[in-house]
Amino acid sequence: MPTQRLILIAGGDLRQYYLAQILAQTCTVYTTGLEKCSPAFSGELPPSQISSLPAPDYIILPVPAVSENQILNTPFSSERIPVKTVLACAGEHTVVLGGRMDADLLHMLNEYGLTAADYLKREELAVQNAAVTAEGAVCLAMEELPYTIDRTPVLVIGYGRIGRLLAKKLNALGAIVTVAARSLEARAWAQSEGSKACPIEALESTLPHFPLIFNTAPAEVLSESLLARVRRDCLIIDLASKPGGIDQLCARRLGLKTIWALSLPGKTAPYTAAQIIADTIENIDTERRRAYGAE
Repeated sequence: MPTQRLILIAGGDLRQYYLAQILAQTCTVYTTGLEKCSPAFSGELPPSQISSLPAPDYIILPVPAVSENQILNTPFSSERIPVKTVLACAGEHTVVLGGRMDADLLHMLNEYGLTAADYLKREELAVQNAAVTAEGAVCLAMEELPYTIDRTPVLVIGYGRIGRLLAKKLNALGAIVTVAARSLEARAWAQSEGSKACPIEALESTLPHFPLIFNTAPAEVLSESLLARVRRDCLIIDLASKPGGIDQLCARRLGLKTIWALSLPGKTAPYTAAQIIADTIENIDTERRRAYGAE
């Protein structure tokens, strides 16, 4: 990315903290809402000073971009920062990038006349993020289980990006992997890549055989009737984003151990996740420059 680019990174977790360090090698970077990171980034600004910044080329929001009432997601800050505060420095050519940007936020940005893009929807980021998520999920299981992954029967529900990469890593570790998927195509791919496969409709009879279950399906799959079929010593790791794929209240009532592993890349490999975001931002910038004849 060209050195003249000015970037404001607002809020987020360690991914944004490391992203600032990576982008600062080639750009002028300021951050806000990351003051609890240690050591503090040299360009950290209090929210009250954002409006005095020159119009940045990019404002980079976190994953997810906002929590409630258009308040910036700031787990590493004691401040509650409205998105409007961050936008106070935006100019007509400022581009706002964020992850999991909801409809209300996009509407607000449109009212400000700003170009916006959700970097989580970029395929190159999604694939690389899935690989980091799969590795983090395996590490989490290893930490929680009293036995090895090797020779352990494991059920992976769903065979999208994460499910596919997760099954591959589990097979490499010697697990006996079964993939539960809706489509015939997904089950065929799973079998061709070394796993057993079954339809989602067969879960009722399949579930009792597994001491370790990963859910990657982005909708509630493990309902009360199915959770009743799960072994009581089973570890269930849900990798689906909100609202998740497991009836958590029912699981607790049944005494099942479940882990809802949200935002694994930011927790298990924040620097790698930051590098993936940085590469994606560079791709976006290159595409925009070409579109406007800047190259």
